Amino acid sequence: MLSHYLTLFWRRVWRERQTNFIRVGSLSLGLASGLVIFMVVNYMFSFDRYHPHMDRSYWVVTDVKREQVMQTDAAPRPLAEVLRQEYPFVESAVRLETFFGRTISIPNGKGGWAKKFNEARNMAYAEPQYFDLFGVEWVSGDPKTALSAPNSIVLSERYAQKYFNTKLPIGRTLRLDNRVDLTVTGIMKNPPGNTQLRYDGLVSYATIPVLESPAALSGWQGL
Repeated sequence: MLSHYLTLFWRRVWRERQTNFIRVGSLSLGLASGLVIFMVVNYMFSFDRYHPHMDRSYWVVTDVKREQVMQTDAAPRPLAEVLRQEYPFVESAVRLETFFGRTISIPNGKGGWAKKFNEARNMAYAEPQYFDLFGVEWVSGDPKTALSAPNSIVLSERYAQKYFNTKLPIGRTLRLDNRVDLTVTGIMKNPPGNTQLRYDGLVSYATIPVLESPAALSGWQGL
């Protein structure tokens, strides 16, 4: 009996094969489209969700009110220290300042340069608290002190390889904008794709006064 029903089923399928092909193709296309949309939405909602304190972390921004209101994604440099010192409900705060269009030079040990790189938006100044607040996987060095002193830098594994042809160049030196030497004090894992913090180089925030002026971190007007 079962074989009889199967025979009738396949005869009908074959008789209406063009219609059935369209139906199966439409169903497959619909399922594939739904799966792709689900994967894209799931990926977008996964951004920066891996950080340990994301549910109670906030990005402080500033609206500059002059003739017109200018919205920015930044805040005055002294704000983080004020939040840490004067607001008990703030557990911690970290200053992070992206920079781009800077030249990184690698010395050749003979007074010249082995390599030079013009870096875009994947490098930033950061404070040591950065590693407490964000989910950075550490490879080498001490995350509590790696960015505490001026003229220090933490690199991702791929940028350590890019600059020095090794994944562990602790203690090596590179030069920023031909103005200041930076010592590699730590190596971190490469940042994942689902993050806005795609930094391959973190320069200690204490280096800013060395590059600019001793009062660079006390001005409330600059953003």
